[in-house]
Amino acid sequence: MFVIQLAFLCLGVSLTTAQPSSPFKANKFPFKKVHYSSNPSDRLIKRDNYKKLDLRHLGVLYTAEIEIGSGKTEIEVIVDTGSADLWVIDSNAAVCDCPILRYKFQENHLLKRNEALNFDVDLNKPICDQFGSFNPQSSRTFQSNDTAFSIRYLDNSFANGSWVRDTVYVGDFEIDQQSFALVDITNNYMGILGLGPSSQQTTNSDPTDNSFTYLGILDSLRAQGFINSASYSVYLAPDGKTDDTDHDDGEILFGAIDEAKINGQLKLFPYVNPYKSVYPDQYASYITVSSITVASYFSSRLVERIPQLALLDTGATFSYLPTYTLIRLAYAIHPGFEYVRQLGLFIIESNVLSSARQSTIDFRFGKDVVIRSNVSDHLLDVSQYFTSGHYLALTIHESVDGLLILGDTFIKSTYLFFDNDNSELGIGQIKITNDEDIQEVGEFTLERDSDYSSTWSIYSYETSLDPLSTGTGTGSTYSPTRSTTARSEPTTSRRSTTLQPRTTVIPSIDRLSLNSITSHGSSTNGTSPTNETSFAEDGGTLTPEEASLTTSLNSATISETTFVDVETSTTNGASVVSLSVGPCIIAFLLLIS
Repeated sequence: MFVIQLAFLCLGVSLTTAQPSSPFKANKFPFKKVHYSSNPSDRLIKRDNYKKLDLRHLGVLYTAEIEIGSGKTEIEVIVDTGSADLWVIDSNAAVCDCPILRYKFQENHLLKRNEALNFDVDLNKPICDQFGSFNPQSSRTFQSNDTAFSIRYLDNSFANGSWVRDTVYVGDFEIDQQSFALVDITNNYMGILGLGPSSQQTTNSDPTDNSFTYLGILDSLRAQGFINSASYSVYLAPDGKTDDTDHDDGEILFGAIDEAKINGQLKLFPYVNPYKSVYPDQYASYITVSSITVASYFSSRLVERIPQLALLDTGATFSYLPTYTLIRLAYAIHPGFEYVRQLGLFIIESNVLSSARQSTIDFRFGKDVVIRSNVSDHLLDVSQYFTSGHYLALTIHESVDGLLILGDTFIKSTYLFFDNDNSELGIGQIKITNDEDIQEVGEFTLERDSDYSSTWSIYSYETSLDPLSTGTGTGSTYSPTRSTTARSEPTTSRRSTTLQPRTTVIPSIDRLSLNSITSHGSSTNGTSPTNETSFAEDGGTLTPEEASLTTSLNSATISETTFVDVETSTTNGASVVSLSVGPCIIAFLLLIS
């Protein structure tokens, strides 16, 4: 399905191959913070010959308004770099009649996209009245090929329906005969605009069937002459850090980068396939995180030094870390963090954390790139949910599948360039500015990181969960690839699902000892892990004095929507707890506040 292209070397440094100069223009899609209660209309703006589409920023959720069919039905969709399919809700779907408050919090529906914060919508208004839906009878250009569509995301949200074709309008782009899915069964309330590589499409996810790819939105934009590369860059400006009201939430540039918004250089990394033995062609925007450190003006604590696999995903509001990494991270930020299992979150009293808010979580990628993400970007005030006191929650959740997901709270510290043509991702530190220096693909060259060929699969994986499949196997032989056999539409009559990592949940307990955590306690397979997991200022093991600073994580009880005072107890030598309990509760509480 892919044709291998050889990368060239220049003075011993591997570079990307820039496209030849062309008449195409980069197309800018700036993120726009729009709340339904204050600014109900989005607008299309033209400036400097770049087409731009305002995206709604619903608190911490990024969406775009597209139009479908000859009647140009307006529909709002989530912009998601972690998936590759476009789907919208059928106007006859049962979910259309449900208000968000009733529908959104079904049991076991844990949202990856915790869009509750500042979610200014009418909770009692039917979903499709607010976000739109598509009636195929309203379009003269609609075509159905009567083939099944099915997708399930890592947050357990899903969508089932059928493949169809129609004209799709994305800003000024009129995409003819675009394949997408019309969904009649879903536990989500908004469609998804997936911008991931075509190898991640649902039609390419079944290793036992005749998988194939089709022309997704990015591929169609290129094929129909709107852009010259299936690539785009992402810039999410931290709230309140710019003076430009049209760009204060950032932007997406299709087929280009904005060099003015990059602090230093972008370095390239290959997309990594952690499931190569099962899905040999499914490369996604996973890249390798070499280490994680919490740094302040006074000290630096190494949290993780074993390379981890991370998905950079604008569709995820928050970030997710493996169990032990998350526990050590919370303790490194401040030893006063306490884990509340009913919320699935670490909390701390606000006054205790005053100085730690100035710290950064430093993510190292390869050798050359360190992204400094402010601790304050990962904190949420939850004081109103307690009977007394002022509390902050660390919004980073546990990833029980063992992989990292770096969502919007992390991405706002980075500038990202997704090159789906060559299966590469460029990453650099963000520069907050209203200036612009837009360079189209073909006008710039990016350098690969010094450790470009050293991917996650080379290293042992630090977790007590069952190991994932053996990774990419690419090593130093990785070559950029470009899809040349994408088909224009799905034709197989079957129900297709996205892959899901194998999950092993660690046995739960009510209270947890930090001493047992930093030594890994007991593993699920009955053997002691060999990897060193405790940390200190120099990245070594904790001293007894440090370990004794906090002897236990605490539990709390919840009565309806109010938390009572935290109750403290000490339990030594306890098994490691699964932290994946209750994030949907905090999402609900945030929404109704």
